[in-house]
Amino acid sequence: MSNVKTITIDLDKKCKKCHKPGALDSLYCLDCASKIILKRMYEERDKKKNLKRN
Repeated sequence: MSNVKTITIDLDKKCKKCHKPGALDSLYCLDCASKIILKRMYEERDKKKNLKRN
Protein backbone atom coordinates (compact mmCIF):
# COMPACT_ATOMS: atom_id res chain seq x y z
CA MET A 1 0.00 0.00 0.00
CA SER A 2 2.83 2.42 -0.77
CA ASN A 3 0.64 4.30 -3.28
CA VAL A 4 -1.67 5.64 -0.58
CA LYS A 5 -1.95 9.44 -0.66
CA THR A 6 -2.72 11.47 2.44
CA ILE A 7 -4.50 14.81 2.47
CA THR A 8 -4.68 17.19 5.38
CA ILE A 9 -7.80 19.23 6.00
CA ASP A 10 -7.15 22.17 8.30
CA LEU A 11 -10.35 23.48 9.90
CA ASP A 12 -8.59 26.71 10.85
CA LYS A 13 -7.93 27.59 7.19
CA LYS A 14 -10.67 28.91 4.92
CA CYS A 15 -11.12 28.08 1.25
CA LYS A 16 -9.90 30.73 -1.21
CA LYS A 17 -12.96 30.24 -3.41
CA CYS A 18 -16.01 29.64 -1.18
CA HIS A 19 -14.52 30.87 2.14
CA LYS A 20 -15.78 27.85 4.09
CA PRO A 21 -13.55 26.41 6.83
CA GLY A 22 -11.71 23.18 6.16
CA ALA A 23 -9.14 23.90 3.48
CA LEU A 24 -6.45 21.60 2.15
CA ASP A 25 -2.79 22.61 1.84
CA SER A 26 -3.72 24.25 -1.48
CA LEU A 27 -6.11 26.56 0.45
CA TYR A 28 -9.15 25.12 -1.35
CA CYS A 29 -11.79 22.97 0.31
CA LEU A 30 -12.22 19.44 -1.02
CA ASP A 31 -15.36 20.39 -2.97
CA CYS A 32 -13.78 23.38 -4.74
CA ALA A 33 -10.54 21.46 -5.39
CA SER A 34 -12.46 18.61 -7.05
CA LYS A 35 -14.35 21.08 -9.27
CA ILE A 36 -11.07 22.69 -10.36
CA ILE A 37 -9.52 19.30 -11.13
CA LEU A 38 -12.55 18.21 -13.19
CA LYS A 39 -12.58 21.51 -15.09
CA ARG A 40 -8.90 21.10 -16.02
CA MET A 41 -9.46 17.47 -17.06
CA TYR A 42 -12.30 18.48 -19.39
CA GLU A 43 -10.23 21.36 -20.82
CA GLU A 44 -7.36 18.97 -21.60
CA ARG A 45 -9.77 16.48 -23.18
CA ASP A 46 -11.32 19.19 -25.36
CA LYS A 47 -7.88 20.44 -26.35
CA LYS A 48 -6.90 16.94 -27.52
CA LYS A 49 -10.15 16.58 -29.48
CA ASN A 50 -9.52 19.90 -31.24
CA LEU A 51 -5.99 18.83 -32.18
CA LYS A 52 -7.32 15.61 -33.73
CA ARG A 53 -9.84 17.55 -35.83
CA ASN A 54 -7.18 19.83 -37.35
